[in-house]
Amino acid sequence: MEQALEKYRLTTIYDKIIHIGKTDAKANYIKEQDAILIDDSFNERKAVSDQLGIYTFDCSMLEVLLNERV
Repeated sequence: MEQALEKYRLTTIYDKIIHIGKTDAKANYIKEQDAILIDDSFNERKAVSDQLGIYTFDCSMLEVLLNERV
């Protein structure tokens, strides 16, 4: 997995990557109040946003998040 992250130059944009089971709630693993969630599932982003009140983004928004001009 680390090789794939390096290949696509994604190793520097995450503080931590956590692998969780398919039935686990992602909100249970997010402890930082200023965290963001990047995920391809609308339902999971909505659940985390509702439960924790943090910003969530679709994977397609990654380029915008990395753009320093925005």
